Amino acid sequence: MFGVLILAAGESSRMRDVKALLPLKRSAQQASQSALALLVDTYQKVGVDKIVVVTGFHGPKVAAEASELGVTVIENPQPHLGMFSSVKVGLEYLAQFSQIEGIFIQPVDCPLIRPLTIELLCKHFAEKKSAIAIPTFLGRSGHPPLLKMAVAAKIKAYPADFAGGLGQVLQAYTTDCVRICDAFTLCDMDEPKDYWSLKRRCLWQGALKPIEALELLKILNIPPKGIAHGQMVGRVAFLLAKTLRYATCLPWLAAAGGLVHDIAKGKPEHEKYGGKLLRSWELPILAEIIQDHRDLTLPDNQLLTCREIVYLADKYCWGAQIVPIVTRFKQKLDLYAADKEACAAISLRLEHALALEARVAAEIKMQPFDLVASLGPCQLVDPRK
Repeated sequence: MFGVLILAAGESSRMRDVKALLPLKRSAQQASQSALALLVDTYQKVGVDKIVVVTGFHGPKVAAEASELGVTVIENPQPHLGMFSSVKVGLEYLAQFSQIEGIFIQPVDCPLIRPLTIELLCKHFAEKKSAIAIPTFLGRSGHPPLLKMAVAAKIKAYPADFAGGLGQVLQAYTTDCVRICDAFTLCDMDEPKDYWSLKRRCLWQGALKPIEALELLKILNIPPKGIAHGQMVGRVAFLLAKTLRYATCLPWLAAAGGLVHDIAKGKPEHEKYGGKLLRSWELPILAEIIQDHRDLTLPDNQLLTCREIVYLADKYCWGAQIVPIVTRFKQKLDLYAADKEACAAISLRLEHALALEARVAAEIKMQPFDLVASLGPCQLVDPRK
């Protein structure tokens, strides 16, 4: 059983507004939610059992929002002593729940943590029996740390105004750095400019940046050849999207989709399985891009999106090599030459791929293969690095 302390007792003097109540939205179609509501939703989605919000400055306003969300509210009577005092108050409350094994310490001004990050921390915690697990993205530690209850109990011995703060306390314990693929663990909202930056980025919480996508492949121990193929598809998709210049086809998003398109390779109907997997991790934007990359068509009256671009990019990539579409399909036709039904299905997919290639050619005023043929092969990536 896990619990989380959401620390929302700060004065927000630099922000000049209550951080916990700042509105954010995950997509243009969804209504705005407060930063606190987003965090509560994230932890509820991954099944964290006990959610506690620690208030202080702006206590009545934050408590009203927390109560509306149905979570426990604890007041820090001395919020002026700083964040450590809120941690201490919250842990003293949670100490009564003996079934809690681990506790997340979550500042409310870091509101865009992805559910997958929480899942990875919980998984590591359960398997390694860590005293402390800290999410690490590209070598940098972020939020939220996950503490074993035994560690949390010892924090109570420190004074509320301990100058070293939580960071110094945790240095006395063995800490596991858990590799995650979430740049949002490094982002907080100290000033208005930070908030406006997160407000823009929140719309893309359901996707990954290319560097995050590559980290995900490494976390999943995808073999080097699989990573090299994903990188090649990502490079081709990026170039095609950049050339199209469509608002519906962002180059960085196409690159990320290309990287993870074969995330479930080896599973039956791996493209659909991969889409379901990404949706289970609350990455619906990426799921939409990859779930049809084996075969698809596009009506003439619909605009090209990253979905079609990643599909076409995949058809140009044989491993980490660039090949014409016909060459890529000939491999399959030769392999299943004795199976008429399979060859008919492969031929139909070839027809669909050539049709989309012609559509893209008409849009960019040149043959897509001529555009991407100059890209050299990707270097194999060691997933352990």
